[in-house]
Amino acid sequence: MTRDFQRILGEGGYGIVYYGRLSDDNREVAVKVLSKNDAPMQFSNEIKVLGRIYHKNLVSLIGYSEEGRSNLALIYEYMSKGDLKALLSGAVISWKTRLAIALDTAQGLEYLHTGCSPSIIHRDVKPANILLNQNLQAKVADFGFSKIFPAEFVSNLETTRVIGTPGYVDPQYHLTGQVNEKSDVYSFGVIMLELITGQKAIIYNTNVNLVQWVTPIYERGDIGSILDPRLRLEIGENYNTVWRVTELAKKCVELVATHRPTMTYIVAELRECLAMENADAEISSSATTSMEIMTSAVSTTSWSPQPR
Repeated sequence: MTRDFQRILGEGGYGIVYYGRLSDDNREVAVKVLSKNDAPMQFSNEIKVLGRIYHKNLVSLIGYSEEGRSNLALIYEYMSKGDLKALLSGAVISWKTRLAIALDTAQGLEYLHTGCSPSIIHRDVKPANILLNQNLQAKVADFGFSKIFPAEFVSNLETTRVIGTPGYVDPQYHLTGQVNEKSDVYSFGVIMLELITGQKAIIYNTNVNLVQWVTPIYERGDIGSILDPRLRLEIGENYNTVWRVTELAKKCVELVATHRPTMTYIVAELRECLAMENADAEISSSATTSMEIMTSAVSTTSWSPQPR
């Protein structure tokens, strides 16, 4: 399938991901070969979670290979644009595209929290686990740390080991060991701040947490100093949706979990913001078209003297 593991797509916490093709229909796939000591647990968890759910914003598990406990592999749909972490580090992405990626991700998490019975908590929401297809549609991936709980027990669940990535872990979860759907909300809030600022969760070459960096600047109303410099020309003076998304992100990273919004609320807010951006784009396009028509009419008008 991988042609002797020729092409590496990336490396996660529990193994290397290779590019492959299925022999029956030549479909492109991503093959994660698990290699760490506790890989069997992650392998079992991914199958348990992805084997029972489907959503357009969750990466699909196509199959798996199991030869004892030492040769384990998971086969996923191939996401040609890689992950959000790499995308944010390289290409210039428009504000509208960032909003669409945020909405896609939020919809995937909302499905895990409210569309699954029992509910599923991801527990490791971060840009490296948000994959993008050819059209930059975002899908949540990597369910090795996910937990499935009856909804009535989610808010009271306690664990002995805090799971997650520094910078994205809910501080309340870290302090108390209690995990619930609001822990995913906190992590998603950090991702929104990354999309707005272009900074990482732990700011590069410092030990400063992104939430701590944003907070005082936001509180004094200096949204321009928060915004990713690569977006300033595009945004201009129209900060409407930037303000709204920043306010939403700040609600998501509240220290007290009960003060954070639900993923359903977040999806509704992001959908409205994206609709506003689409409406602004249509107005701008219409204005440009009208100006082009007027310019064309002026240029084709004859200005020679008319006969009396």
